[in-house]
Amino acid sequence: MLGYLSHTRVLRLAGLFTWVMVGLPLVYSQYEALLRRGGGVDAWALWLFAAYLAFGAGYFWLTRGLRNGGHSRWYDRVMLVLLTASALGVSYLSGSGLGSILMMVAAGVIPWMLPVRGGVIWLLLSQLAVLPVYY
Repeated sequence: MLGYLSHTRVLRLAGLFTWVMVGLPLVYSQYEALLRRGGGVDAWALWLFAAYLAFGAGYFWLTRGLRNGGHSRWYDRVMLVLLTASALGVSYLSGSGLGSILMMVAAGVIPWMLPVRGGVIWLLLSQLAVLPVYY
């Protein structure tokens, strides 16, 4: 069933599992807000779920071909920007730190995408970008 489990396949499955688990409190909080309002879908909730789904689709696509010592293509780096932006969107739109968890998932693929110095700078800036949510 699972076949050969390489470290990149385990990384992919763990990231997708974490993405699904982050979605549970998002769905619950929006369901609770829907009940309080008495119906009607909030536009912010649609943007929140669009950001959440964009992250999942982007991560699924980006991790499809991770290989040992592989080199990323330019569109893989664009996808890394999408992952970071959608994780930030989840944090800002939900008013929670759930996007930080998604950024940690995205951080797992940075070694395949960027050199060490660029990866460290990317991690630092992305985590600083979510800082206002915690205030």
